Amino acid sequence: ETCGPREVANACWAAARLAAARAEHFYRACAAFSASRPDAFKPQETANLVWAYATAGAKAPKLFAAVAADAPYRVLVFQPQNLANVAWAFATARERAPALFAALGAAASDKIGECSPQHCANLAWAFATAREPCGRLFAAVADRCLDTLSDLDPQGLANVAWAFATAHERHARLFDAIADACVARAAELRPRNVSGVLWAFATAAHVSPDLFATLSSRAARDARDFGPQALANTCWAVATAGEEAPALFRAVAAHAPKRLREFRTTELSSVMWAYRAAGAWAGFDDAFAEALAREL
Repeated sequence: ETCGPREVANACWAAARLAAARAEHFYRACAAFSASRPDAFKPQETANLVWAYATAGAKAPKLFAAVAADAPYRVLVFQPQNLANVAWAFATARERAPALFAALGAAASDKIGECSPQHCANLAWAFATAREPCGRLFAAVADRCLDTLSDLDPQGLANVAWAFATAHERHARLFDAIADACVARAAELRPRNVSGVLWAFATAAHVSPDLFATLSSRAARDARDFGPQALANTCWAVATAGEEAPALFRAVAAHAPKRLREFRTTELSSVMWAYRAAGAWAGFDDAFAEALAREL
């Protein structure tokens, strides 16, 4: 009780940043203190607090419920970073809060010109992850990203594409711009970025032959660096989009059999479906198909 809201928020933020071990009692005590007086926390403190719990994976349903009930009345004074961090925290913690998200979406839309590219990416990701519809926010994010896309890092590009595809928000100009950026910066993309972008474009049914050609070639070249999920998603995306990528399928057939035990059942199923849908079995040894079937 000797600590105030600022000290509690800062301590939680630091503990989460440091990934403090055996901090369950600490988080429980801070949650009990904070849940009883959410209105005592300033916007930055509120954002830091829920960000810390989401980052640490510390369960605090009463704390999130208290913030969800209080914050909608105060979001107008939140800065863009506060809005993005609160949305990200609730989505990451899987805490349902429709009224809060509605307020965050309206406030963020009004302040979109003040949002950095990273704020935009985080907001879009949070709303898509939480399955909270907000067409006005996605439209504002799309317009803002078109002006600042060069400032997004590869993960940000992938997150924006994933968010729009997941939320079923169609914005052709934004997808075209993301495709151009990814083709130009293909060497900077990590395997999960490659698979994430291709998955998004296939899911959104947005046609982009240059993107698929460039990123599938990258995946074929670096297949050994791709994890099981990245390989499965890449194969699924290429097959779903109906794009030709024989080098990719040859590379996966060469590398995957040595690592099949690392794949989950859903990933193996995706790979098998992709090969059949793409007509890629022809020319491969039956041992590859048999190995996949055995693992399933």
